[in-house]
Amino acid sequence: MSKRGNGYGTETRVNILKKIKVGPNWNLYPAVVEPNGKLRDKVRVRGTVELHPEGYYYIEWWQDGRKREQIKDRAEVVDRARRKALQLEANRAGIETVQENGNERGPAVAEAVASYLKDMEPPQREPRTYQAYKHCLAGC
Repeated sequence: MSKRGNGYGTETRVNILKKIKVGPNWNLYPAVVEPNGKLRDKVRVRGTVELHPEGYYYIEWWQDGRKREQIKDRAEVVDRARRKALQLEANRAGIETVQENGNERGPAVAEAVASYLKDMEPPQREPRTYQAYKHCLAGC
């Protein structure tokens, strides 16, 4: 999930952080991702790995300055960080992306599906294949 750059807008790194209570203060520390890709409430505090079940996870990235997003469900954190890294990489390559939260610009899902189906109309695809695509994407 990280590609290091020079810090001038070429990074696609997404950090996973956890806000935990150490002493009287709540601070953000890097979360430790297990080798199998799971989070087990472990964070790195001043160089040592500690177990902290309290707190919330955040993902952090750089796009016109530092941005953070709180993620309440621990099961989603690694996947959301991976998707954000892919989105940042696509944006830097000049590819428009569809935003899940609707805050940023990009085509709506319904518009993207309609455009895709228009490109797949016969004779581009067989009529039955096109009908199957249309049926599957009807709920989007």
